[in-house]
Amino acid sequence: MDKTIYEKLYGKYDDKINVGNRISKILNFLSKFRFDRILDIGCGDGKLTVLLAKTVDAKDVYGVDISEIGLNEARKKGIRCFKVDTDIEELPFEEDSFDFVFCGEFIEHVINTDKLLKDIHKVLKPNGKLVITTPNIASWHSRVCLLLGYNPFKCSVSFEYPEAGKILHIKDSGQEHIRFFTLKSLIDLIKYHNFFIEKIFGFYEIPTNANLIVKKFVVFFDKLFSNIPSLATAIGVLCKK
Repeated sequence: MDKTIYEKLYGKYDDKINVGNRISKILNFLSKFRFDRILDIGCGDGKLTVLLAKTVDAKDVYGVDISEIGLNEARKKGIRCFKVDTDIEELPFEEDSFDFVFCGEFIEHVINTDKLLKDIHKVLKPNGKLVITTPNIASWHSRVCLLLGYNPFKCSVSFEYPEAGKILHIKDSGQEHIRFFTLKSLIDLIKYHNFFIEKIFGFYEIPTNANLIVKKFVVFFDKLFSNIPSLATAIGVLCKK
């Protein structure tokens, strides 16, 4: 990928908080666990990392990201951060280092997903937990778009014009997404890399840059289908090493 485009897409960091019910659902579920040492892959500015740490009562909190801007903000929050390009660099941690790894809305940005999962497996302790979340290319609205001949919202054909071929021009158009997952493909890949699935999640999202009528319509059905993970806008799995 062209360096200029790469830095434009990934040299920033994103606020991971306002994304429908994904975070609240994950945090509510994790509240039953206690983990001493945790890692957030794609930690950004660390806002979510801090919430994860508080929820599981973690003592040692680590994060990796490719954005130096985000990492500088995360360090101010007390997170031990490292700049890592997971496609070509190893996670800078010893084997069996972490009780819990969070990889939220990250795997879809990765070329070498096999390397990512192997590295996570390596740094997780035996019986350590992993949560992965990602957009679902087989969501209810993606199926409708494809049926009508349009590109799904999270699947773009251009960095400069991500709205090309889409039924609505929505701000979050997925131009930086490289890999596309259905629930079945995510589960198959996780199992292939020797993780055991313990919980499956479906999430809804709140669209940005859409008028009020469209937003209400989409959110209504998004909430409805979030109870059926295979049709949900975003999906997640809790798994164990």
